[in-house]
Amino acid sequence: MYVYQATAKSKRGGHKFRLASGPPGMTVSDAGLIHWMVPSDIAEPHIDVILCINDPSGREVFQPLHITLMEPEP
Repeated sequence: MYVYQATAKSKRGGHKFRLASGPPGMTVSDAGLIHWMVPSDIAEPHIDVILCINDPSGREVFQPLHITLMEPEP
């Protein structure tokens, strides 16, 4: 399981996150908590994700993430 808490700062507050691009099964909450059950047969160790952050005024910012997967420790 991959879990990551994204954060954003805004003077107006009230921003929300959404996943603009990512692997199948990855989700992000409005508060920026990313969850993804990494498939056991995944071949590519590098995953690119794009988060979209919206504020109440309608402004959108895109944040790319580059995830490098590692073998789990025994």
